[in-house]
Amino acid sequence: MFLRRLDPDNSDDQAMLKIAFDWETENIPLWWANAQQVFGVDTWEESLERSRRPEQIDVAVLDRDSIYNGLITLVLVAPKTYEFFFSGPRRSDAGLLALACFQVGKQMLIDDQIAELLISWVCSRHRGALRVNQECGMEPDGLTMYKGRSHGRPLEWIRMRLTRERLARLIGEQKTEAANTAANAAAGAR
Repeated sequence: MFLRRLDPDNSDDQAMLKIAFDWETENIPLWWANAQQVFGVDTWEESLERSRRPEQIDVAVLDRDSIYNGLITLVLVAPKTYEFFFSGPRRSDAGLLALACFQVGKQMLIDDQIAELLISWVCSRHRGALRVNQECGMEPDGLTMYKGRSHGRPLEWIRMRLTRERLARLIGEQKTEAANTAANAAAGAR
């Protein structure tokens, strides 16, 4: 997996941003189109202009064959707090996206300490997005809102969060688990 920050003024990067915009706006289920409109109808030009804001970071997710598999967007919404969301093509590799989101979160929260908190508003109907958020360490923080409707039913939005402290704890647990697995394998080899 490769991660690359995109420059919206670079024509190649602009093309990647356009592909991601199309993932979110073309040939999508009606409920997702309704959910997207909750925050306002968006045009490609408006989306590109937002990418130019200094408080926004767009990161391309490429697989080991350099195939574009996702876009992670972070937007500074308060001091040391970034709203975090991702997009990918339908039937994209959810594991790759979760790993990429985890790596970007680790870079922002622990390695560079640019952020103290990452938040993400996820539509409860979008089970794939909820799963990827959970796999990269995010958890519901108890805030929900009902905004928009689809098929006559209100859309529920769940706020997910990942703090520096939680991510450090998760990384520590992974290291402990890996060490235990290695110790058990070594003991079994005797």
